Amino acid sequence: RDNVFAEPDRVVTEFLGDLYQNLSDSMRSADAMLRTPVFIEEFILDRALEPAIAEFGLPGLRIIDPACGSGTFLLGAFHRLFRRWRYQDPLADAWDIVRYATTSIHGVDKNPIAVHVTRFRMLIEAMKAGGVRQLSDVPPLPLIIATGDSLLHGDDRYASADLFSIAAPYYKPAENVEDFSEFDLLDAGTYHVVIANPPYATVKDKAESDTYRALYPHCIGTYAQTIPFIVRSFGLAMRGARGQAGYVALLASSSFMKREFGRS
Repeated sequence: RDNVFAEPDRVVTEFLGDLYQNLSDSMRSADAMLRTPVFIEEFILDRALEPAIAEFGLPGLRIIDPACGSGTFLLGAFHRLFRRWRYQDPLADAWDIVRYATTSIHGVDKNPIAVHVTRFRMLIEAMKAGGVRQLSDVPPLPLIIATGDSLLHGDDRYASADLFSIAAPYYKPAENVEDFSEFDLLDAGTYHVVIANPPYATVKDKAESDTYRALYPHCIGTYAQTIPFIVRSFGLAMRGARGQAGYVALLASSSFMKREFGRS
């Protein structure tokens, strides 16, 4: 513990991703829990985050992982943004740079354990970047990482779906997406970067599966969750003026390429 802040980036908290992934066989199967390897994270960030920074700049940049799991993509994005901000303004206060970076980064996951792990990992990395060792020394810090279903929540457009007779989709007790409404979390067409390793499993619960089918017509047959997440990810990306648009980079399941439900 004495050397925790001297360790290379990610090493200190990376074991938490492994721990989350191996909580139980049943949970891993139900939620398709599989931590994204670092080399894939770097590959995707190279092709989505870097060109977005070059095109849009750092101020106001919005990045989201709508299926963030234990936070591999979000932690990688944080490190890159912090270094870029530090290079751009080497005299800035470290905590100002930390806030710039964390304000740009959004994450959502259905599993509240995953969200707690991601928030804790982000907090530890922020402490390292800010040069503090105790939680009591951490200033107010936005960690825009919520528990929720990215396929259902975040947009008024879902309220008009035929499936619902009420003004908003059903929220499970652990979900807290609305707590981050001031940051426009999950607002469609607002993100410069959408990155994800979405679940590849089929939806076992019939009511849940029917809900997705009602909202995403591309969900045909025994579809994998990859399908609605692909649609949702492109919907989250911005479509700006003069042809500018957000960058989407996903790790898609092989079934998307091989099975009939991927055709649509």
